[in-house]
Parts: sequence; structure tokens; C-alpha cells
Amino acid sequence: MNETVRLALSLTLTCVIVAFSLSCVYDITKPVIDKNEKERLMKALKDVNPRATEFMETNTDEYKKFIGKNGILQIYEGYDDKHRLAGIVLLVSGQGFGGEIKALVGIDTINRKITGIKILQHLETPGLGERITEDKFASQFRGKPLNVKSSDFNTITGATISSSAVINMVVNSVNAIKSQI
Repeated sequence: MNETVRLALSLTLTCVIVAFSLSCVYDITKPVIDKNEKERLMKALKDVNPRATEFMETNTDEYKKFIGKNGILQIYEGYDDKHRLAGIVLLVSGQGFGGEIKALVGIDTINRKITGIKILQHLETPGLGERITEDKFASQFRGKPLNVKSSDFNTITGATISSSAVINMVVNSVNAIKSQI
């Protein structure tokens, strides 16, 4: 019994020390991780809306009413170097073959066209479904007018579910918000 108690105390003490250490490491690295994540998001926003130099989450009622509908998770307003609205970027989500897909959809509010898309997160099959991240697939969205339909885009052979999911995410979100632009 003494040996059992000693081992249990030893194991408990080890677990407490490890948990405390992990907590300290998390506290130290969290700001760096958050900073890197924000930089990655800003670069991705710029990639899908190149005319904008600065982005901020929308705080206007005209756009906020779309959040949570048609796969739209967040809307960012992009401003040019003279602080004029250069476009918006939609953070959208949908269900792919392997799980949730999150993407950005850039919209030029002046010319009423899609400026680009970028896949931020996916769980699609490596080598096949992950081809939704390639520029060859994403480039077909650039320059399309806002009155798009699914048949305007090509799916990826062998990754039909994944590419159809992205196409539907783009079409549904753009069609939902185009009346506001």
C-alpha cells in the first residue's frame, strides 16, 4: 500500500508539473501565434482583394445582417491608400468531402466583380481534394461578375465534391450579398 501511495503521489506531482509547464509555454507563445495568424489573414485578404491596402472587420449594419447566413462567417471591408472603400472580402464556410472548408472571397464593390478566392482551411484528401488550393482552380473565379451561378465554373476531375463545395460557397455567398453592393 505504501508503494502504491508513493507512486500515485509521484505521478500526480509529475502531472501537475507538466500541466503547469504547458500552461506557461502556452501563455508565452499565444501572443506570437496570434500575431502570426493575423499576419497570415492580412496577407490572404490582400491576395483576394489586391486593390485594398488596409482591412477591417465590418461594423456596418448593411453587411452585418449577412453574417451567419449562406455560409458567410465574417465580412471585411478593404480600403485603398486614400481610405476609400476598395472592396469587401467574405470569410465563408462550407462542407467538403473531408470536412469543413473555409475560404476568402474578394469582391470589387465598384466594378461588381469577384477579385479572387483563397482557401484558408480544409481537410480534403491530400493530392486530390487539396487541389482546391491551387491557382489553376482559384483563377477561374477572378473577374467574374457578381451574377454567377454554379455552372459558370469547372469542378476538378476526381475531386468533384471538394471543388463543388467551394463553387457553391462562392456562388451562395456572392448571390446573398450582391444586392447590397
